[in-house]
Amino acid sequence: MLVGAVHGAKEYIPMGLKNVIKPLYDVSIRRLMGGARGYVAHQHLLEKTITKGKYRATGHELLRGCDPKRTIIYHSLVPWDAPLFQRPHHLFLELSQRGYLILFVTPTPTVDNAEPLRRINETLFVIRDWSILHDFRDRPFTFWLNWTPNIIYKDLFPESRMVYDYIDELDVFSCHCDLMERDHRRLLSISDVVIASAEKLVAEVRELRTDVLFIPNGVRIEDFEVDTDIVPDDLMPIVSQGRPIVGYYGALAQWLDYDLINYACEHCPEFNFVMIGPRYDLSSQRLKNQKNLFLLGPKKYSDLKNYLCHFDVATIPFRSGRIADSTSPVKLFEYMAGGKPIVTTSMRECARYRSVLVAEGYDDYLNNIRTALSLRFDSRYIALLREESRANTWLSRITDFLNYFEGDV
Repeated sequence: MLVGAVHGAKEYIPMGLKNVIKPLYDVSIRRLMGGARGYVAHQHLLEKTITKGKYRATGHELLRGCDPKRTIIYHSLVPWDAPLFQRPHHLFLELSQRGYLILFVTPTPTVDNAEPLRRINETLFVIRDWSILHDFRDRPFTFWLNWTPNIIYKDLFPESRMVYDYIDELDVFSCHCDLMERDHRRLLSISDVVIASAEKLVAEVRELRTDVLFIPNGVRIEDFEVDTDIVPDDLMPIVSQGRPIVGYYGALAQWLDYDLINYACEHCPEFNFVMIGPRYDLSSQRLKNQKNLFLLGPKKYSDLKNYLCHFDVATIPFRSGRIADSTSPVKLFEYMAGGKPIVTTSMRECARYRSVLVAEGYDDYLNNIRTALSLRFDSRYIALLREESRANTWLSRITDFLNYFEGDV
C-alpha cells in the first residue's frame, strides 16, 4: 500500500502507497483543488513539463544507446527516500537488477537529491522531472502507472507500452472523481499488462478482462536478517521494562483501528505497545495517552530490523472492511522474515497465510496476542514463518511479472 503524505489519511496522492504526492505538480494546487479540478490540473502540468524539455541534454546523455523495450518510467507518488520503503521501490530495484533501465520520477527532487538526476545503481536513476524524455516521444518505452491521471502518458508517448498496477480501491486516492473512474476503466482496457495486488482487486479486474496478473507485495529477506543484537536508543527504555512488546510499524493514518489500539492498551497493561511510523494525518490524535503505549515516529527502512527484532508480537491493527480487504501489507511479509508471531484484524490478504492469527473482534484480538506470545519459541511455527517468507519474496514477484511481460514483447 502506498502511503499518502500530502493530504494524509489513506489517500494517495496517489496511494495511496499511502506522500501521495506532487509528482511534478504544485502541491498547493492539489490542496486547493481536489476532485476533477485537481485531476485535470495535474494532467495540464504534465503536458506543460514535457513541452518545456528543460533537461534535453541530460536525456540524451542518459538514454544514449538504451533499449526502449527495457526502459521503464515511473512517475512516483512518494520520494525515493521516503520514510516508508514501499512497493514501487522494491519492484524497481528488482527490475534494475534484471538489467532494466528504471527512471524513477521523484515528486521531491530536493529530498531525493535529484538535480537533475541521482544514480541509485547501474540502471536505476531518480530524476527530477520527465522532460528529459522530450526528444524521445516516439520510443516504445514502458510507463508503469498506479494513479489514473497519468494515463496522459499514453497520449504524449503514443508508441509506449503501459503497465497498470492496481494497488488499492479508487476512492482512497487523491482527486477521486468520475474522471478517475473513467480512466481506470480505460486503463484496464488499453494497458498491455494489468497487475492487481490483492485477490479482491483481481476479481474486480476480471469483470472487464481476464489476463490480470496477481502480484501481492513481498519481502527482501536479507533486509531483515539480524547479525548483531542492537537495541535502538529510543527502544532501550521500553525493552528494559521486561514486558512483552506488541509492535506495529507503518503509517499512522485513518485506516488504523485506533479504538482497538486503545482497548488493547487498557485491557493488557502487562504488555507494551510500540507504534513506529510517520503521522500522515490527524487521526492518531484519537490515541489515548497511556503508560504502555509508545509512539516512536518514522525510522529508516534499514533500521526497521533492529526494532522488529525486539517485538514479541508484530501486529497490523487496520479497521476491517472493504479497503482493508483490498490491501496487501508490505509489513506482513517483513514480519514473517523477522520471525515474529503475527496478529492482524480481519484482512482478506492476511488471512491467506497460515502463520497469521486473524482476529474477528476486539476480545479475539487480545486472545490472539496471548496465543502469539506462546508461539515465540515454537519451532514449527517459526519454520512456518520462514517457509512463508521465502515463498513471498520480491524476487519471486518480479519473476512472475517478467514471465508474462517479456513473453508479450
